[in-house]
Amino acid sequence: MQSCLDTLRAIGFEMLHGHHGQHTIRLAANAQRRVGPEWLQIARRVIARQVDKVKGVFVDEYGGIKPDKVAVAVGFVVWHMIEYRVPYPFWDGVDIDLFVGERFLPDWNLHTAFHFIHNEHRPVFPLHIWTIDHVRFASEGLSVIVFDAILLIDFIEHLPKDQGKQLLDRCHDQEVARLAVLRIVLRGEDKAGARNLRTLGLIVPQLGKGEFEIEQSYNAEFGNGQYISSKVALNWELYRRLKQVTDALAGEAVKFVATTTLTLSFPEGLEVQGDQFRTLHEVMTTVGLDKIEVEGEPMESSG
Repeated sequence: MQSCLDTLRAIGFEMLHGHHGQHTIRLAANAQRRVGPEWLQIARRVIARQVDKVKGVFVDEYGGIKPDKVAVAVGFVVWHMIEYRVPYPFWDGVDIDLFVGERFLPDWNLHTAFHFIHNEHRPVFPLHIWTIDHVRFASEGLSVIVFDAILLIDFIEHLPKDQGKQLLDRCHDQEVARLAVLRIVLRGEDKAGARNLRTLGLIVPQLGKGEFEIEQSYNAEFGNGQYISSKVALNWELYRRLKQVTDALAGEAVKFVATTTLTLSFPEGLEVQGDQFRTLHEVMTTVGLDKIEVEGEPMESSG
């Protein structure tokens, strides 16, 4: 059991500090020599099960974040922090509070903040939060909790919206079982826009059976009055020949803007609960696209 615990600690360190390179590799190698490869596999399975439990709560079957679950968890964490906080500086926080009261408040500026070194760190920005807490809340730690809560709320509000999941929810609410048409709109500028165009070439071959058409507004500037501005409406086979040129030019442009609409038509209908829709969703959420818009037309409304 102790060997397994040691392995868990080593793997945990590896996961948290993977950017430490060779040090992490040596740590993992030492752990394997101490406990053997079989214990490493057991430890990894234990960690994977715990990760799956968390994902089961906060991530839906399509890989989208559940904002309501995250909000409840954040609310509980904030409440717990307030309810069980220690209402006075403790441990190394005493040194911080003394510095704030004796040096930072009398001379509140960045020069003073940069001169404060604590535990080998220069906490310039946190020092301002601690100072507010010192003045407004008598160093009870409330301002730190409030600021953390603001950051968490902002994080929740800016979680990426899962367009595929939202479309699936709308289909469920309106009792739509099949889609005749699916439209995916990609908008991008500069490097991100050029990357979207390249990624589009990876997506379409993985989307399964259907009729694919592309509508695109393409604007690229190269300096010295040179530019390309075009609008195209092509089927996928023709567009694939064109994109060999436009993708390369988009990467060279000093300024680039493009809006691309991929229209997928399904003569026999696309089942929203079927394997092909799941594949579509997985592809769109894993290939690294920027923000996209997804719209669908029910099978019944298509002529």
